[in-house]
Amino acid sequence: METKEQLCTLLIKYLDRKCTKEEISQLLKHFELPQNETALKAAILQYFENAEAAMQGDERKEEIALREVFTKLKSEIRKYNPSSRIKYFQWFKISAVAAVILVLFSISIYFFLNYQNNQSQQVSQIIKQDIKPGGNKAILTLANNQKIILTDVKNGQLAQQGNIIIHKTKDGLVVYSVSAATSQTGRVSSAKATAYNTISTPRGGQYQVILPDGSHVWLNSASSIKYPITFAGNNREVKITGEAYFEVAHNAAKPFSVITKGQTVRVLGTHFNINAYGDEQMIKTTLLEGSVRVTANNNIHILKPGEQSRLTLDGDLKVNEANLAEAVAWKNGLFYFENTSLQNVMRQLARWYGVEIDYEGKIPNRTFTGAIHRDVNVSEVLQILKYTKVNFKINGKKIVVTP
Repeated sequence: METKEQLCTLLIKYLDRKCTKEEISQLLKHFELPQNETALKAAILQYFENAEAAMQGDERKEEIALREVFTKLKSEIRKYNPSSRIKYFQWFKISAVAAVILVLFSISIYFFLNYQNNQSQQVSQIIKQDIKPGGNKAILTLANNQKIILTDVKNGQLAQQGNIIIHKTKDGLVVYSVSAATSQTGRVSSAKATAYNTISTPRGGQYQVILPDGSHVWLNSASSIKYPITFAGNNREVKITGEAYFEVAHNAAKPFSVITKGQTVRVLGTHFNINAYGDEQMIKTTLLEGSVRVTANNNIHILKPGEQSRLTLDGDLKVNEANLAEAVAWKNGLFYFENTSLQNVMRQLARWYGVEIDYEGKIPNRTFTGAIHRDVNVSEVLQILKYTKVNFKINGKKIVVTP
């Protein structure tokens, strides 16, 4: 390999998964690495970091080659998440190499993990322990306070409350339906109309439920939803903690309301996400389609698709353009970061992996951009984050962030 231009051309092929075994060996030989693609990815990232420092003067061929890599990486990002609302980087604001470095960190998360699927047993020399990702875990609490651990219970009928039957499907959903007898007569037991159920997920858990009205709800980790077993009267009202994504069944005669601490969201039928964790600095309500009315402290805002309301701890309610990919990434099995602070990243990891977070010394001032699959062990996530020069240790169920 004589020039950086030739090297970049080969890197483009590698990112496009078109390298032959001989070409991969050529790359490994160039970087003086053993036959280990995990190390190769780290070397590629280091190559671009070094290129930024070394690049001086008017090196046109090298810049053209690096622009090719940038274009390829940006294309990969768009394939990975095609939302036109996501604005990753603007070329005119940064040099060719700087753009490559920034984008490479984002896309390296993507291709690093995809290539890692067959190498998941490799553990970092620094990280001696590992923690598996969360999964479908939740507890259903019935009106009589009986608790059903949904993680372990068999599929099929779970309980019957009045005329309402609760099932767990083979896909792991909790579904409410009216009994056959009630369906024929059209009558629902009024004695049970105000009975409430609650589904709660632990840290490291998530779950889905089909409510009695047909609305579909996804619960993130460390979250809960409380709802009546039948929606009587002229309103459908639920209460949540943590984070939930809603696809509300349309019913113009019965508006649907979601109540969180200090806020009420009222809809007829729509898709939206609410992030209302107690350890976050604000409650975020993001609308994907339809229309919702957000009320807090006598302030009312009507959201349009693509907008997000933010209710701060001091009661201030504002509306901004939403990053839809970020808002619903968890539902799609991803961590999504865009200039996200280290503390915010670690809070997300703490909830999903069920761990505690400690900081040794001064908290590093770092931000992260990129997407990581949530179905990987925590060591893989931490190894990626380490590229921004933040160090980690795992002690049992605790992650320690070190300088």
